[in-house]
Amino acid sequence: MRGPFKRRWLLGLIPAVAVAGWFAPRAFAGWGGGHRMCGGHGPHGFPDEDGLAFAKKRAAYVLDELKATDQQKASINQILDDNMPTFSALQEEKGKIHNEMQAAAETGDFSELEGIRKRGIDLADRATQQGLGVMKQVSDVLTPVQRQEVIKHFRNRWE
Repeated sequence: MRGPFKRRWLLGLIPAVAVAGWFAPRAFAGWGGGHRMCGGHGPHGFPDEDGLAFAKKRAAYVLDELKATDQQKASINQILDDNMPTFSALQEEKGKIHNEMQAAAETGDFSELEGIRKRGIDLADRATQQGLGVMKQVSDVLTPVQRQEVIKHFRNRWE
């Protein structure tokens, strides 16, 4: 492959490879209704304080539906506070990987693209592990009935 076709083909790889980098931080976004991590609409999401405010707003909505106690709300807000720096760092790393992928696609360096792809997969793995950990922490705060209501709530949204 040579010339513009090669470049278009390489640029076509960006979305496929970037899926790993973009999917990862969104593990946390399930509580946010499937938006980008914590509601970010720019290339790398909102700054920490806006992302945290969005996550708390979405959590408050769901917790109100569950008739959560004040103690449960406080505990879940603390979980969000504790985990937001990690998610923000993952989101920032996703942005760097995305930019590196674009730059590497322009040069056509397949070995560099492969290295970036592997870093994106590692990022996706770390972010989904973090997201699952947060889900577990939140789940531990809720009653069994509330957990079933959360499942029902999101099942209805996904159908």
